[in-house]
Amino acid sequence: MEERYGACLFLSFNCIFFLSMFSRICDGKGIDIGNNYTSTPEERLYADLLDKRPYKKVVIPRYDASQPVTIDMSFTILQIKSMDEHQQEMSFHGWLDVIWRDPRLTWNPVDYENVDQIIVPASNVWTPDLTLENSAHDSKLSDWLSNFYIRVRNDGKLIWQPGGEFAIQCDIDIAYFPFDEQLCEIIIMAWSSSTHNIIITPIQETILMRKYREHGEWHIDDTFAESKVEHSLVQDETNMYSIMRFKVHMIRKPLYFGLNVILPCILLSLLTVGVFCLPPEAGEKVGLGLTVLLSFSVFLLIVDDSMPRTSEVVPLISIYLTSIMAMTAASVFLTIWVLAMHHHAAKPVPQWVRKIVFGIMAKMVNLKHAHSLANRHSDLAKVHPRNNFLQKKDSVATIESIVVEKRESQRKEDENNGGEIQKIVTLLEEILKKQQEDEAESSYQKEWIEVARVVDRFCFVISTTVVVTLSVVLLLIIPLARPMKSLGEHLQ
Repeated sequence: MEERYGACLFLSFNCIFFLSMFSRICDGKGIDIGNNYTSTPEERLYADLLDKRPYKKVVIPRYDASQPVTIDMSFTILQIKSMDEHQQEMSFHGWLDVIWRDPRLTWNPVDYENVDQIIVPASNVWTPDLTLENSAHDSKLSDWLSNFYIRVRNDGKLIWQPGGEFAIQCDIDIAYFPFDEQLCEIIIMAWSSSTHNIIITPIQETILMRKYREHGEWHIDDTFAESKVEHSLVQDETNMYSIMRFKVHMIRKPLYFGLNVILPCILLSLLTVGVFCLPPEAGEKVGLGLTVLLSFSVFLLIVDDSMPRTSEVVPLISIYLTSIMAMTAASVFLTIWVLAMHHHAAKPVPQWVRKIVFGIMAKMVNLKHAHSLANRHSDLAKVHPRNNFLQKKDSVATIESIVVEKRESQRKEDENNGGEIQKIVTLLEEILKKQQEDEAESSYQKEWIEVARVVDRFCFVISTTVVVTLSVVLLLIIPLARPMKSLGEHLQ
């Protein structure tokens, strides 16, 4: 019996000891088991603000229903993620700074051990239902903005800094591509709250770029931030809505396209000019022209892949490539014509061709020897096969008269050989006729070759002038003289 009593006493003593120790441990952690509520300053503050009070996060934070809540907003750009000219979309990486006051979330820091701010989830307090109006994808920002926490200060100021990717629709102006500049806007509005409830104001007039990382293709030249009150594009037209616009003016860096598109185009243009420098005897003039034409077609397809499907404007580079392609196609036809003239020897050069080619073209390209052939029609008439034959026939008649006199003096001696003289005369006429025909044909061929040479030189000068003019005007003068976009013009 005593043993049982001793055992019970021992167990009771141990239970009392462990209970006292547990109570001390709990008191050391600051936990009150009897009341079961948080006692750290932050936890007590959170409970007092959001748990004990009848805080309704769906209610606009204001005591005066006639006064709208002012939302101060700014935007910070981290980097330009991408520019899709084909889809006319652009995306930025950055974050918003959204600041407003909630009079229900105020406290005296002295009551909570000088705690002057707390961090709460955005889903636990009222937040403006912000929308990216010109979003390229989902316009509702609340789905992912709610994942960011809000810093609440003791004076009721809430600071919200949601960030991520902002993909927007942007009207891409490709008229001066690749020397173009773009103006894109990030348009943010309160989706369901008119100006009676919410007014959005900019914190500053520019976009913050203190942590911006430079893009390889685009340079941000200027930014602007403004707030306007206007009708929404998606809401009813009876109410006015406060809309925040962040404008970005960007200029394309042309180095990449200059080295990979423009420079090869200029070199191919020089090859187009080189078609007229290649002699017709080489036999590769037409082949070179067709090769250059196909190369321009490939470059035009490469440029077209990055251009939006629009009929409003035609890119400057497309105009240049199409013009050079047209000139290359014309050079192929001119080369075929030059080759046809070079190998043409059946007829003499017509007088009108002689006046145009030798009289005008040769003078323009400074071919003095060819220019001297413009008035040689009288000389050519003398070397015409028919005239040459008549001249030679007179010579033959003279020879024949001599032969006749000789035959009269020796008639008796040559009675049996009279027919041989006639055969000799006939054979001599045929030889002279053949010789003059060959000489005339050779003369025709030389003159046609000279015509082809003059036309080739003239086409070389004209094509060189056209290539240089197109390159200077389309790739230098027009881009430099284009009207520069200004954010000031778009603010009016």
